[in-house]
Amino acid sequence: MTGFNGSDTLDSPKSDIVEIPKLGRSGREHVVQYLLRSVESSVKKDKVTWNIRQMAVHHKYDFITGKALWLNIKANSIMQDRLKESITHDSKFNPTLAKGLPLSLAATLMTHLVHIDWCDESWRQCINDLEEKIRVVLQKAKTASVGQQPDLHAAAVRALTSRTDTAAFGAPEKPTSPSPACFKPYEAIGKPLTSYLHSALGKSSPKAHATPLLPLAPKTAAAAMTETDDNLAKRLKSLKVLETFSVEDLQHLHYLGEQLENFRLVMLLNSQTLRDISEHYQDLTTRDNFPPEQKAECERNVTPFARRVERIRKNLEIRVTQIESLRAWLQEGKTLVNLIGPCMT
Repeated sequence: MTGFNGSDTLDSPKSDIVEIPKLGRSGREHVVQYLLRSVESSVKKDKVTWNIRQMAVHHKYDFITGKALWLNIKANSIMQDRLKESITHDSKFNPTLAKGLPLSLAATLMTHLVHIDWCDESWRQCINDLEEKIRVVLQKAKTASVGQQPDLHAAAVRALTSRTDTAAFGAPEKPTSPSPACFKPYEAIGKPLTSYLHSALGKSSPKAHATPLLPLAPKTAAAAMTETDDNLAKRLKSLKVLETFSVEDLQHLHYLGEQLENFRLVMLLNSQTLRDISEHYQDLTTRDNFPPEQKAECERNVTPFARRVERIRKNLEIRVTQIESLRAWLQEGKTLVNLIGPCMT
């Protein structure tokens, strides 16, 4: 069973019904079965987690005697405690006062509302908690793209610098041998003097262009240094991203996305189940074979019940809209992460 199932014997011929007066069974009855889901929180290691919980309900009601049978299946005692509290504080649940079809039907509808309230009450807190978790992770992604300079580890910077220097300038610098001029003093002094005298007398120098005393740095070396600076900046930026945004954050984003989709599905299923419950009871009071002497009073009980169920169903629709908004926000965050992803490799 995924949602709701209902049946009744109001229109069945008398030969098809089972009447047991000693047990208070007239044979004119209806049966509803439904499955509701909600979220319940649990705390583990100071962390709040939200888990989907289910509740199955089987209910049988006799239209003549007003007797009801309830079977409620749930993994914990939350619903049992709530029903006990409702029976204690609300006189409509009193079996002595709830005699006759209208009053017993009113008590039945109120029991349904205890179940229905449970499937709606925790969503607001759950959605707020998920929104905060998504905000924390996506804020890291925004910081990683335009944030302040992080406090990088000095060892990593030194390693990058030394590695970059080696890549830019090749092998370590070799010691240079002494200049030949050191061993030929005449060439070191005489040639410059001769060049000066020729210039002073207006004669052309033996050589048109004198060799500069200091060698000029080649253009390729300057280009290599520029490329080195760019590579160093990119590597430092990669360290910055890694320090701000971890793989664990990526996994957490994926987990939150799965949770949002599961919660959205649960709300849609609950919304349809609530619609079926409301329509089922509204249809009962309009049937031709419904006990006519109590039909009007029963309709007065069903009308506020249907309004309350519809209000809860509208609340679930609002929650679905919130979930879809969070999913869109999360998808935008994943897109941002994919854009900064190349910086992390």
